[in-house]
Amino acid sequence: MKKGNITIGLPSVRGTHVLPLILPKFKEEYPGIDIHVIEDDSNYLEECLLSGKVDLVLTSLPSTDKRITCELLYEEKIMLACKKGYLNSKHLLDMNSNIVNLNSLKDVDFVLTKKNHRIRKLTEHLFDLFNFKPKIILETSNTATAFRLATSGIGVCFVSEMILNTTKPINEFDLFHIENSPVKWNISISYLNSSYLSNVERHFIDFAKSVLKENAQKNSII
Repeated sequence: MKKGNITIGLPSVRGTHVLPLILPKFKEEYPGIDIHVIEDDSNYLEECLLSGKVDLVLTSLPSTDKRITCELLYEEKIMLACKKGYLNSKHLLDMNSNIVNLNSLKDVDFVLTKKNHRIRKLTEHLFDLFNFKPKIILETSNTATAFRLATSGIGVCFVSEMILNTTKPINEFDLFHIENSPVKWNISISYLNSSYLSNVERHFIDFAKSVLKENAQKNSII
């Protein structure tokens, strides 16, 4: 492929993480390919995909629109984060465990993302499964803000590996798994069922899969 162009949509927070991993290597291998990037929230990007404003969208699963095909790129774990020592032994399964029972956190303050965010939808699903009503003290539009607030000591938040790898905490912090949690943060690349994937788009998808899977395996800190 000597020449071509592609327009990619992705949330700005995720762009901060994945674009520096993918684009320099891709441009080195395919210097004749022009890449355009649109950064916005996942819902708007899905609209852009349906209207033809973007060719591919890199975001988290799931999309419920049957007109869209999603290919899994890699999986991130979702953890509970807080300032070191904020949770104590009564919240843990045992003294040497980093696993908490969600229902032991009824009196704990939560910092959550707003309801239009996909990580919030995942956590709402988790709350429903355990019939748990969190004590929400603050909602934010930015997952990195939630993480920094939690590590400042005002509560706990749910955080992905991407945020852990790209966001500086305020203080030392603890990470916990939720007991029996089925929640996964699957990162996908999406395109229209009705569209023929060009060679450029297919190469970009395969390239992104390879780079991001390798990076996830190498840099997992959980």
